[in-house]
Amino acid sequence: MPEPVGAAAYRIIQESLTNVLRHAGTTSVDITMAVSSGMLHLTVADAGRALGVPSQPPATSGGSGIAGIRAQAQALGGLLTAASGPGPGYTVDAVLPLGELA
Repeated sequence: MPEPVGAAAYRIIQESLTNVLRHAGTTSVDITMAVSSGMLHLTVADAGRALGVPSQPPATSGGSGIAGIRAQAQALGGLLTAASGPGPGYTVDAVLPLGELA
Protein backbone atom coordinates (compact mmCIF):
# COMPACT_ATOMS: atom_id res chain seq x y z
CA MET A 1 0.00 0.00 0.00
CA PRO A 2 1.42 3.42 -0.86
CA GLU A 3 2.51 5.27 2.30
CA PRO A 4 0.16 8.26 1.75
CA VAL A 5 -2.82 5.90 1.43
CA GLY A 6 -1.82 3.95 4.54
CA ALA A 7 -1.40 7.19 6.49
CA ALA A 8 -4.79 8.45 5.31
CA ALA A 9 -6.48 5.15 6.25
CA TYR A 10 -4.91 5.32 9.71
CA ARG A 11 -6.08 8.92 10.18
CA ILE A 12 -9.62 8.13 8.98
CA ILE A 13 -9.90 5.25 11.47
CA GLN A 14 -8.38 7.37 14.25
CA GLU A 15 -10.79 10.28 13.70
CA SER A 16 -13.77 7.95 13.35
CA LEU A 17 -12.97 6.16 16.62
CA THR A 18 -12.48 9.51 18.38
CA ASN A 19 -15.95 10.55 17.20
CA VAL A 20 -17.46 7.27 18.41
CA LEU A 21 -16.05 7.90 21.89
CA ARG A 22 -17.10 11.57 21.94
CA HIS A 23 -20.51 11.45 20.30
CA ALA A 24 -21.99 7.98 19.78
CA GLY A 25 -22.67 6.80 23.31
CA THR A 26 -21.38 3.33 22.43
CA THR A 27 -18.08 1.50 22.60
CA SER A 28 -18.92 -0.91 19.78
CA VAL A 29 -17.75 -0.17 16.26
CA ASP A 30 -17.27 -2.18 13.06
CA ILE A 31 -14.27 -1.45 10.85
CA THR A 32 -13.99 -3.07 7.44
CA MET A 33 -11.26 -2.72 4.83
CA ALA A 34 -11.23 -4.30 1.38
CA VAL A 35 -9.28 -3.88 -1.83
CA SER A 36 -11.14 -3.98 -5.12
CA SER A 37 -10.25 -2.66 -8.59
CA GLY A 38 -7.18 -0.84 -7.31
CA MET A 39 -9.10 0.96 -4.57
CA LEU A 40 -9.03 0.65 -0.79
CA HIS A 41 -12.57 0.62 0.62
CA LEU A 42 -12.74 1.54 4.30
CA THR A 43 -15.87 1.69 6.47
CA VAL A 44 -16.16 2.62 10.13
CA ALA A 45 -19.70 2.18 11.50
CA ASP A 46 -21.13 2.44 14.99
CA ALA A 47 -24.59 1.65 16.33
CA GLY A 48 -24.71 4.57 18.75
CA ARG A 49 -26.85 7.66 18.72
CA ALA A 50 -27.61 8.92 15.24
CA LEU A 51 -26.74 12.57 14.75
CA GLY A 52 -30.21 13.35 13.43
CA VAL A 53 -29.42 15.00 10.11
CA PRO A 54 -27.89 12.77 7.43
CA SER A 55 -24.59 13.93 5.92
CA GLN A 56 -23.82 16.32 8.77
CA PRO A 57 -20.51 15.70 10.53
CA PRO A 58 -20.39 15.62 14.31
CA ALA A 59 -19.36 18.78 16.10
CA THR A 60 -15.67 19.00 16.83
CA SER A 61 -13.82 20.83 19.52
CA GLY A 62 -11.46 22.95 17.47
CA GLY A 63 -10.01 20.16 15.32
CA SER A 64 -10.50 19.56 11.64
CA GLY A 65 -12.50 16.37 12.26
CA ILE A 66 -14.52 14.90 9.41
CA ALA A 67 -13.73 17.87 7.16
CA GLY A 68 -10.01 17.21 7.64
CA ILE A 69 -10.16 13.51 6.78
CA ARG A 70 -12.48 14.26 3.83
CA ALA A 71 -9.90 16.75 2.50
CA GLN A 72 -7.13 14.19 3.01
CA ALA A 73 -9.08 11.56 1.02
CA GLN A 74 -9.79 14.06 -1.76
CA ALA A 75 -6.13 15.08 -1.93
CA LEU A 76 -5.34 11.44 -2.80
CA GLY A 77 -8.05 11.34 -5.47
CA GLY A 78 -10.42 9.51 -3.15
CA LEU A 79 -13.80 10.09 -1.63
CA LEU A 80 -15.13 10.15 1.93
CA THR A 81 -18.71 10.27 3.12
CA ALA A 82 -19.94 10.47 6.69
CA ALA A 83 -23.59 10.26 7.64
CA SER A 84 -26.20 9.01 10.05
CA GLY A 85 -28.12 6.06 8.72
CA PRO A 86 -31.85 5.45 8.69
CA GLY A 87 -31.52 3.83 12.13
CA PRO A 88 -29.14 4.44 14.99
CA GLY A 89 -25.49 4.99 14.31
CA TYR A 90 -23.08 6.85 12.11
CA THR A 91 -20.97 5.56 9.21
CA VAL A 92 -17.78 6.86 7.65
CA ASP A 93 -17.01 5.41 4.21
CA ALA A 94 -13.78 6.10 2.33
CA VAL A 95 -12.56 4.95 -1.06
CA LEU A 96 -8.87 5.63 -1.71
CA PRO A 97 -6.92 4.82 -4.90
CA LEU A 98 -3.99 2.44 -4.49
CA GLY A 99 -2.40 3.19 -7.86
CA GLU A 100 -1.21 6.48 -9.27
CA LEU A 101 -2.16 9.32 -6.95
CA ALA A 102 -4.35 12.08 -8.40
